[in-house]
Amino acid sequence: MLKQDALERLPPEWPDNLLPEVQRRVRATGQKVVVLDDDPTGTQTVHDIPVLTEWPVDALRAELESAHPAFYLLTNSRSLTLPAAQALNQ
Repeated sequence: MLKQDALERLPPEWPDNLLPEVQRRVRATGQKVVVLDDDPTGTQTVHDIPVLTEWPVDALRAELESAHPAFYLLTNSRSLTLPAAQALNQ
């Protein structure tokens, strides 16, 4: 259990809801949102959004050309050493 002083040291909650602005930009520009997801349990909360567990060039190209506004790249980098995680994200 966290101590109360540890909770008090956390930064304040972000004051703005950025979702409407992200949605506006995606609609206006057609840009994709690509989510680098380091935890395989994170994608359990999404639906109708592709999740790639491997990223061959053909799969990335297909998602970038698809009609979906976003897709997830499952990195599972939490299971890697720091140098391996850094290399993966680069």
